[in-house]
Amino acid sequence: MSGVGESVPVQLGEDDESSDEEKVIKTQKPLDKKRKSHRKLVSGEKRGASADLSRIAKGLLKSIGNTSKTPAWIKPYLKKAETLIPFIATVFRAVSRVLGAVWEGLSPLLCSLKETHWQIYIPAILGLIMVFYGGAFMFLIAAVEAYRISGWEKTQKCMRDLYRNYSELVEADAIDDKALGKISEGDEGKSIEEGMTDEQYLRHKVELLFAVVRPQQVMDAVHGITSGFFAVVATIRMKFAESITLGSALGEMGEKYVKAILLQDLEEVAGKYQRWVSPCLGYLCRIVGISIAYTLQRVLFAFHSAFRGAHLIVLTIAHFLSNEKRKVDHETDLKLILAKVVIGTLGFVKQLVGGFEIYFPLSIFFLPAICANWIIGFAVAYWN
Repeated sequence: MSGVGESVPVQLGEDDESSDEEKVIKTQKPLDKKRKSHRKLVSGEKRGASADLSRIAKGLLKSIGNTSKTPAWIKPYLKKAETLIPFIATVFRAVSRVLGAVWEGLSPLLCSLKETHWQIYIPAILGLIMVFYGGAFMFLIAAVEAYRISGWEKTQKCMRDLYRNYSELVEADAIDDKALGKISEGDEGKSIEEGMTDEQYLRHKVELLFAVVRPQQVMDAVHGITSGFFAVVATIRMKFAESITLGSALGEMGEKYVKAILLQDLEEVAGKYQRWVSPCLGYLCRIVGISIAYTLQRVLFAFHSAFRGAHLIVLTIAHFLSNEKRKVDHETDLKLILAKVVIGTLGFVKQLVGGFEIYFPLSIFFLPAICANWIIGFAVAYWN
């Protein structure tokens, strides 16, 4: 069949001897074009995006089902899974349209903000959140600080490499779709794509993926990101292990005084279960000690986040106060130092009074950060 299994003549995946600077220039030249392709893919404008994914999914399920090594009891479930693909494709199409509408709505705003150098305001916005709500994002901010100190530059490079490969794949996929849309000779006026089975279509797209993506670069990027993540998790885990150790020590110290005061009376009340009183008291004292240590650590973290956020706010203020004739240094100017102290103190007191919580409706606005904080906390607590 014409066109089946043929690779798109895109040489992006091959290694060459050009320098890194030349590669960057080659990548930056078609950057606007790649962004347009990416926007079309997100908004669902790409020709048959959901249909492409539907065919790929069907081809994958059929390939698994037709393999002799696939157990017989799994094949009926694969057949049932095929019936769900149209529904999933419909959901994907609806989500794509929503994302596309959001993107198209935000694009003019982002363009106008870019002209006003909106990046200057980012530190102040983040600082404001840290000042008044830093205690609610204890794990997230601790992870960001750990990343900033240890390996954020490497992670940034890895993320850029992944995005570069993704952009090149989107562009090559658009070229490949045009090639597959051509009419095949001697096939009753059908296009090359229409003449393919789902399995052949899957194989063709996999070959395109292998031809375009740089495997070593992608693997290095994934390894760098995961290594940085686990390093951050280990760092945060060590910090919280210290609080657990301190809390256990506090509980052990308080256990002696609690038993001296309450043990005899509680044993008389417990009667025949009196042998359970002493170990239960010891365990309860350790739980209270760990809770106190954790609360103290959270208070200390809220103090740190409040003054760290105040530093970011004052840094932005100093930037606006500076001009060609006079440069304002936020580390030596007494007024700005006093502003840091006042803003940090107000934020810390607000967090103490509010109990380190974010209430409705602000919780909806901060939902992504709340989810990220929960995921990192879960990884710290349970990821071995």
